[in-house]
Amino acid sequence: MRRLLLLFLLGGSFIQQVKAQDDSAFATIYRTVREITQGLKTYDFYLTIYNQPSRKIRLSNSHQQRLLSVFHFLKEGKELSTKNPDIVINIMVENLRLLNPGGGGPGMVTRTSNGDGYTETASSTFNFTLFVYTKNLKAIQYRFYHPVVIHKTIRERPQHSFNDIIRDSLSRHGYSLTGTTQTTSSYVSGDLLPTQEDYKYELSKLLERYKNRYVDRVYN
Repeated sequence: MRRLLLLFLLGGSFIQQVKAQDDSAFATIYRTVREITQGLKTYDFYLTIYNQPSRKIRLSNSHQQRLLSVFHFLKEGKELSTKNPDIVINIMVENLRLLNPGGGGPGMVTRTSNGDGYTETASSTFNFTLFVYTKNLKAIQYRFYHPVVIHKTIRERPQHSFNDIIRDSLSRHGYSLTGTTQTTSSYVSGDLLPTQEDYKYELSKLLERYKNRYVDRVYN
């Protein structure tokens, strides 16, 4: 399995790539995964991030159940196992980037100041890509068609001295009376980027969407 993973990461020619475009594309991936995993008994399922491929993000039982609800055939004589599994199912976060609030150009962070503090907002987008590879050197790669967008906001209030508080104590609204300004920056705080919990949540929604919209159409 280690040899297979190395070949996989190096982009071996044995990997079949299918990019999602419509229902027929998902039907292809579904039937291909069913075919290459036929007769195998154990599988592992985890999430990774593109620039951290060796760091496995383990998923809860609810995520496992959603995977089984999409790929029904995994329930047919197959068991989850993290030790030398016959099948590895890795869903990777790829193409993570900031969006530009104004559209076009590089992604930016918007910072709005209202006198008594500031608010930073950023929108990130990424794709989920499915990788399936087996102990007998069969593999397939499939990028889910719809990108994910996540919006994050940070609100900060600066620290003021005691004298500042006394001087402005007559104002019920504090420093917000000084007006608002808005700027953009290419610098992004880690708090504005998606977290592992965000990735898990969005993956859960994606699996639910594919279960509801596609699986019943391509199961046979």
